[in-house]
Amino acid sequence: MEKTLSENRCRGGVRRAISGKFVIVPLLFVVLFSFAECKRKKSKKYFFTPPFPPSNAIAYWSFDNDTGGFVGIGPGSVSFGVSGDSPYRGDGCLKHIYTDTENQGHFIGAPLSLANATEDIRFEFRIKVSHPGTYHMLVGEADTYDYIASFRVNSTAWEKISFQSVQLFQDIEGKPVDPSRKFEGNLISSLAIVDLSGVFYFKDLGEKFMCIDDLLILPDSGAPVKISDKTFFKNMPVGKIGMYPYPAYDDPMPNNTLEALKRFVEAGCQFGMLDASWTEHETAPMTYDFESMKLLNEYFDRNIPQYRSRTEFSYRVLVINMNFLEALPPDLAGAAFDNAMVVSRYVSFVKEFLNASGVGAGEEFYFFVGNEVDTYFEINESEIDSFKNFYGQVKTALKLDYPNMLIGVITKYHGARPDIIASVNEWSDVVAYTFYGFGAGFSFGNMGALDTVFAGMVASAGGRPVVITEIGYATSPVLDSDEAGQAAYVAEMFREYPKYRDSIPALLYWIQGDFGDDFFQYLMESFFPGLIGNAEFEAYLQYLGLYKFDGTPKKAVSSWISGMNSYYLRY
Repeated sequence: MEKTLSENRCRGGVRRAISGKFVIVPLLFVVLFSFAECKRKKSKKYFFTPPFPPSNAIAYWSFDNDTGGFVGIGPGSVSFGVSGDSPYRGDGCLKHIYTDTENQGHFIGAPLSLANATEDIRFEFRIKVSHPGTYHMLVGEADTYDYIASFRVNSTAWEKISFQSVQLFQDIEGKPVDPSRKFEGNLISSLAIVDLSGVFYFKDLGEKFMCIDDLLILPDSGAPVKISDKTFFKNMPVGKIGMYPYPAYDDPMPNNTLEALKRFVEAGCQFGMLDASWTEHETAPMTYDFESMKLLNEYFDRNIPQYRSRTEFSYRVLVINMNFLEALPPDLAGAAFDNAMVVSRYVSFVKEFLNASGVGAGEEFYFFVGNEVDTYFEINESEIDSFKNFYGQVKTALKLDYPNMLIGVITKYHGARPDIIASVNEWSDVVAYTFYGFGAGFSFGNMGALDTVFAGMVASAGGRPVVITEIGYATSPVLDSDEAGQAAYVAEMFREYPKYRDSIPALLYWIQGDFGDDFFQYLMESFFPGLIGNAEFEAYLQYLGLYKFDGTPKKAVSSWISGMNSYYLRY
């Protein structure tokens, strides 16, 4: 679907490249909030003592069994909080709090910026306490407390505690916390998370999700275990969700795309796609230039430092895009798919692209050689065997350097020729589909249930994993659809997809913003001239976004945020 800045296009994926090079889809890394079990041990005064605090800790507090308060231990620390008869006293510990050299408050071992955390906080965990009762989560520095939440624990067995929406830095009545206030209950007592199922994230004043850079898991003894974003994400369960970040502008240059990427970070995206144009980056036979890609990555890294490190990417270098061939380098123009020079040059280019993208030899990732190729082969069926020869040779060659790569070719799930879809997937490790679910005349008025669609995709894959590279819903009265219908569709997607997440490990929603009139006209004239004047197709192509062209969110945005929040808390 990608060509130059003025030549990128799609249907079931219309996409212009940034600076004519590639498209990036980010994700919000989901932060896990984990505690080590903290049983009261009469022989120890403090549960955590130096040298536990990281080297950059400038202040550190540990819970004192004798007083029920926090005692300063490290340089710059000040004891605070409670005395032996304080109502804050609990029969256990809240672990520790420390401040580092970057002036970030760190709570329960997980580095957590508290500077702007004043809005939603959502998390869940399992807890075991020494006695039932009401427990309060507090965090603080010096002689002040900041209230997080209260909850009731009904037994001494393991219980799951969940918070859908509570306030940080406010008390239960929504007022600023008074340090002298006497809570009717206990501090968290004998708290433990027994697995990595806990989820913790929150918003700042701008309603932008904030993330923890690293997670510290605290065992009962020994050094804490540090898990970086990328390391942890690679071990997350399957079921990653993303969205194409096409901005709601005619000109998707870096500044506009930056805004789009921020939206996708805020929307909780986990999964993305990186594309490269063979003709753009191979400037001469076997000579490559990825400098523009590196510069753009640096630009985004400076402005959204978490977006690439927290996204699991798939990669594409397309030789077929829908009903046309992607351009080959000029000296290979007109050659057959399985021409020996085409195969060797393509393999060489892909290796350079993956290397420039930082893909490690042992990394597991998805790679796709074509998009909706069944559309092309319905017209050019005689070329299927040549393509399959090309595909098989490319797979064999790339697997030598990337043995954990999962290679596939994208087709339409609603394609007219299932026999072609099955044939071109002969070499595929993963079966990839686009799906929009419209009926005759591109109408969305009588769509089937997504549960049936997902089940059919899994059944058709013959035991192979399925990746949905595009799924969407257009909003237009011409198509018997509207914003309410799109919102219901997104809600249905989040409701049904979890049932199939083990078999469909990744899903990409198409698309963020509707196309503006100028760019839309260019798309129609350049790639769909035979459909100009077809009101149904034009409405379908232009209005697939979750945001209107002017950036106004449609009703489905609320469905997306609600669905993603529930999905994170559930999985």
